[in-house]
Amino acid sequence: SVAQEASENPSDKKIAAEMVVGQYYGTATPGYINYYIAFSDKGMSSYEPALGVNYWNVPNAYYYILALMCDMEHTPANDKFNVPDGVYSLASGGLYNSINSDTSWLQYNDEAGWATSQNQIAFATSTLTVEGTKLTLVADMFVGERLETHTVTYEGDYELVDMTSISY
Repeated sequence: SVAQEASENPSDKKIAAEMVVGQYYGTATPGYINYYIAFSDKGMSSYEPALGVNYWNVPNAYYYILALMCDMEHTPANDKFNVPDGVYSLASGGLYNSINSDTSWLQYNDEAGWATSQNQIAFATSTLTVEGTKLTLVADMFVGERLETHTVTYEGDYELVDMTSISY
């Protein structure tokens, strides 16, 4: 006979992000407007907007990292390069108004502030809703065998780095 271990109910987590940071890449992928943003519960150890540099090494911090692909009509409405209002859903490959599943995940750091591939959890599903300066991410992910739903909210000013004007 086989005994099956009881599964637990999904776990829900609600997180108020301390900050949203990221970059605006313009049309780095032809035909799309590209953004790379991160919600953080504890912030960055250093952030240098002029260089487009984010340091993700705060101990015990969570970073919800999203690569967004928008259609060409969703160009930024201001010089802060905020993400345009809308709903963005997880997709593979590159669909308009989507979160790229290949380059988006939850990263959490250990006590020394480092993340390894074991500290990166892929989203099973995720939806980002942007309404002005209010951003809400709802993401389902498997932490081990357990399904968790994380609702991450941020409301306030944020400014993305214009990577189209930075030369390397």
